[in-house]
Amino acid sequence: MKRTDAYIIAEKNLIAAKAKLPLLGDVPERREQYAIVDESEARMRSEAPILEVGDGMSILGSSDVYPYEVIEVSKSGKKVKMRAMKSTLSPDWKPEVIVGGFAGHTVNNHSQKWIIDSDEDGSILEISHRTIKCNPHHNNGVSKLSKWMPVGEKARVGQMVVGEGARRFHDYNF
Repeated sequence: MKRTDAYIIAEKNLIAAKAKLPLLGDVPERREQYAIVDESEARMRSEAPILEVGDGMSILGSSDVYPYEVIEVSKSGKKVKMRAMKSTLSPDWKPEVIVGGFAGHTVNNHSQKWIIDSDEDGSILEISHRTIKCNPHHNNGVSKLSKWMPVGEKARVGQMVVGEGARRFHDYNF
């Protein structure tokens, strides 16, 4: 006996009903159902956050994070100049290293404390807010992502990340 699409859907609905899962509809409807994303989440991912002079930003490079502060914002809010900040490891925190890894494993790596201050001589980086096309199958149905990128660099998913909030982190286990 040849199994039709309708037969396969009925069979899956019976299995879903026994497992108390949502029932499947027609195959094209099911595709649309899983492609729908909450509109507010999609909007949040595609609009530039509003930044002001003095706001903190961070550059996430491989596993380390470096603090920056916003020093200039364009009228549109989509271009920002930011300056590197001084960061000093707090005397209250000491790495606890045990044997393992390349030369040791820092067990308290994620409880680091840093003192972050403004640095008038810090390097300046200009970033712009961009919308990047991406595969919706790998991004919860979203086909465009919002991202801050250094001016002059091609925007790609997975490249250097610029995040909000001035933070410092050094990965002692890398």
